[in-house]
Amino acid sequence: MSVNIKADYNNKNRRRVSGVSTQIMELSWPEIEALDKNMSIVFVTIAPIEEHGRHMPIGVDLMLGEHWRKLAVESLQKKYPSYNYLNLPFMPLAAGSMRGFPGCFYLSPKFLKRNIKALLRSIVSWGFKNVVIIASHGDPFHLIAIEKACDYINHRFDVIAISPMGAMFSSDELGTDLGQSGRVDAMIKEYPNDFHAGWIETSMMLDINKAIVKDYTVCEDVCVTGKEMIFPKKYCAKTAGKGHLGFPRLADHALGKDLNRSSSNYIVNVVERIIKGQSVEDYRHHFLYSTPFFRMLV
Repeated sequence: MSVNIKADYNNKNRRRVSGVSTQIMELSWPEIEALDKNMSIVFVTIAPIEEHGRHMPIGVDLMLGEHWRKLAVESLQKKYPSYNYLNLPFMPLAAGSMRGFPGCFYLSPKFLKRNIKALLRSIVSWGFKNVVIIASHGDPFHLIAIEKACDYINHRFDVIAISPMGAMFSSDELGTDLGQSGRVDAMIKEYPNDFHAGWIETSMMLDINKAIVKDYTVCEDVCVTGKEMIFPKKYCAKTAGKGHLGFPRLADHALGKDLNRSSSNYIVNVVERIIKGQSVEDYRHHFLYSTPFFRMLV
């Protein structure tokens, strides 16, 4: 559902507007002022451009986050049509550590955190009280830096700024049921540690736009453990010349559709809790958030 914001703002009563879904950059400042901030959710996707193997483009993480957001907003509009869903342009900002490839752009975790604080301060200064960041990149430093920025803004301004993807990527450790199909669960059990540009991300991209996915069936398996993923030099050495960590040859469109659906449904669940005034504490943090090592470096 959408309304004519301009016509409504120019109404002599200047009433607050709700029921809008749009790119916020297409609005004027009076139109933003006219929105009912208590009935508004602001979304922004924050992820890197980085190499994703020989078979996929460097924009995979941003494309995934934007796809999940669009699916989530479509569902939320149907359930809660009186709310405003405002989308900021995606931001290619991230902490990361895939080295030795062209196409990667990273910030330090501390610099990333400062930038997200500044972004959130601005959004809050416009009067918005609910901000959802789609941090569609699994590096813990990226996720925790954004989570710390959200925590700072929440404490200082008494709003809800949340980056729930760290908790989603930590679903196993946190015991969260993502509602995935039995086939996806079986694949994760048989082929775990599919960390980067493997069967998981390749499958999701096949669902989003298979035309930009090159021949993934010829990609050799690159096996890494969770412990090895703590040490960039180790996993970068294993993926040298290839750029993926996992099993891209096993990708499947149907698996990708289910993975994208469960990811968007997860976002819907978080936003529904915000709308209903329920606690979102279980969705705020990556499972490593309280680890001293990460808190020192972020």
